[in-house]
Amino acid sequence: MDELETARRLADEGRLHDALQLAQAFCERHPRHLEGWRLLAAIGERLGMSAASGIAHRRVAELERELN
Repeated sequence: MDELETARRLADEGRLHDALQLAQAFCERHPRHLEGWRLLAAIGERLGMSAASGIAHRRVAELERELN
């Protein structure tokens, strides 16, 4: 199973800290992967980690600008 799918599944199961850890590691290894950063931002929001979520949202915006 793909790491990102696993992180999504963990988040859906409420295992947010495990999902966060996996998503962070994925984004570190794949810094230009838009969906990875989107997932990381969403998990950060669900955990109430506004600073971390904000960083991920900014990265999403940067990547989206590069794609357009």
